Amino acid sequence: MIIAVAGKGGTGKTSLLALILDELARLRYPGRILAVDGDPAQTLSLALGVAAPLATIADVREATSLDARTIHSLPAGMTPAGYLLTQLRQAGVLAPSRLRSLRFELLVMGAGTGPGCYCQVNAALKSILAGLVSRYDLVLVDNDAGLEHLSRYRLGRIDLLLPVATPTRAAQLVAGRVVETARAVGIELGDVWPIYNQTPLTFIPPETSGPVVVIPRALEMVRLEQRGRPVVDLSDDDPVREALRGIVERVRSCV
Repeated sequence: MIIAVAGKGGTGKTSLLALILDELARLRYPGRILAVDGDPAQTLSLALGVAAPLATIADVREATSLDARTIHSLPAGMTPAGYLLTQLRQAGVLAPSRLRSLRFELLVMGAGTGPGCYCQVNAALKSILAGLVSRYDLVLVDNDAGLEHLSRYRLGRIDLLLPVATPTRAAQLVAGRVVETARAVGIELGDVWPIYNQTPLTFIPPETSGPVVVIPRALEMVRLEQRGRPVVDLSDDDPVREALRGIVERVRSCV
């Protein structure tokens, strides 16, 4: 199962993805998990409170290419996915991590090498994800802000797309365009669950035919950020965790 969060910058995508993973850890999720930090800001490890990988895809993209020549030269019995897995682990890109008692692996895209463009990194990440996703039961992807990463076909399919918006009109427009862009570039979409984050008590979400997740403003999350603590330190009974429960149950049902 592939889950991706996307939307306008500052809507809380990274924090919410970290909390979804933490909720799965609390429930002792039994599957193999890959968490992908696809945002050049590289803050998913901070939100999770785990060590960042020693290297990023941007650092080693030339060494992890998977072209036709590489595939044909693989030793007998080694699959392309197995080759990528070995290369990434040896380079320190695919980092074993632990959250509570849950073991998972963390992969970070990193920053681009050219001014203002992440095209090469996106292309490398696309190739690597295509080769690796079958090795895991669950892949969680924290996408960059905006639409470019989707328009460049980083993911071929998304089983559960979580477009994240705040109550602002701009954030909601971007969230809607995320879905439109994903479909326009041919990404195979499963379920789409809009998330409205940091909402006041009076907030009424727009009507939709499917599930909608409404998350209240969380003062404790703000305090955690101000103190430099990971978002997974959020209290076990915080309303934000409760609001994410439906997503977590949807993930568990697919194991």
